[in-house]
Amino acid sequence: MGAGIKVNQETRAFIQDHLQDDLPRLMLLKKRVPEIDYPFAYQQIASRQKAEKKLPFWYSREDLIFPAPLSVEQASSEKSAQYKANLFSGEHLIDLSAGFGVDAFWLSSRFNRLTCVEPNQELCEILKHNFKALNVPNFNIHHTDAEEFIKMFTPEKRENITFYIDPDRRSVQGSKLVLLEDCSPNILDLYHDLIKKGGKVIVKLSPMIDLKQLMNRLPGLAVVYIISVKNECKEVVIQLEDRPKQPSIPIFTVNITDSAPISFNFNSDEEENCSSTFADQVGQYIYEPYSNVLKAGAFKLVGERFRLKKLDHHSHLYTSDEPVAEFPGKIFRVDKVLGWSKGELKQEIQKGGFYHLAVRNFPMSTNALRQQLQIKEGGDQSLFATTLQGKHILILCHLMD
Repeated sequence: MGAGIKVNQETRAFIQDHLQDDLPRLMLLKKRVPEIDYPFAYQQIASRQKAEKKLPFWYSREDLIFPAPLSVEQASSEKSAQYKANLFSGEHLIDLSAGFGVDAFWLSSRFNRLTCVEPNQELCEILKHNFKALNVPNFNIHHTDAEEFIKMFTPEKRENITFYIDPDRRSVQGSKLVLLEDCSPNILDLYHDLIKKGGKVIVKLSPMIDLKQLMNRLPGLAVVYIISVKNECKEVVIQLEDRPKQPSIPIFTVNITDSAPISFNFNSDEEENCSSTFADQVGQYIYEPYSNVLKAGAFKLVGERFRLKKLDHHSHLYTSDEPVAEFPGKIFRVDKVLGWSKGELKQEIQKGGFYHLAVRNFPMSTNALRQQLQIKEGGDQSLFATTLQGKHILILCHLMD
């Protein structure tokens, strides 16, 4: 494809007509229309099918070109990209790993200039096409890698530059990578040049990254953002600045829901300096923190801040006799607390019944326990297998509205 990507009406119509089709079956059709670019159309259909829920705005635009499905998988979700656009602003954003351009597009509305760096030629051409279609102002694209760009780049005013980088977290074999030094580009190798040439550096990382490792290995770590969408932890975003290592780092967590984002924010030393109050028994309500709160490691603080008692050191479930509506997580009304005896389990747990089973600090996996109890996933009741003051228990409960 050249810089000006052209798609004829026949190919575009074929894509739209078959967006919901089973692609392998569609590819077996023998009838061929000469005007239709079938390899291109099949890629567009495959990628758009992956993007329908993840990137609804992009999916709705027939004039946009999609890359191979892997690039769609690696892109930020639309909701998390929009949230990040509310966090950062400035004069000149340089996206050092632009990819499909989802983050760059949403962030561009908060910056006066946008530069995208991308080593893949096809993605560069797709970026040019899509950003023109989306009327992104003041953008330019460099077909090179982050390392080479940084080496050659000299800012007019360092304080005007915000670098954004989302390292590739897949190996050549396709497995997911977590450690900073395994990703491409290697942030540890680029760290000093990024800090020297940019007033602010924003890095998107795996939700599996170790936060303590970040604090120890990146002295300029200024802020940590942990973003979940519908209680699924999607990404850890960090802000680096040219500053000495700080004893306490602000941590902002958010769970983006269909209604409103739910936040829980704190400084890292707050968790270190607080303590848990432990329950002697399960109260009327059980609280399960959202994934972003758990990822942040606020295991003691979330209980202290909302005056809740914790079931056990490693259970990360909390209880009270009165509901706390502001809690950043799921709240359950307790129906029954069961001991680990066959008679009690047989009496209270319906064989073949439907329960939402969750294991928290319990010596069996979810699947093994489900098989032992002979229950199925689903229904209106939830069942927590956990530990209370060293004793294994099951808690029958239901989710509050």
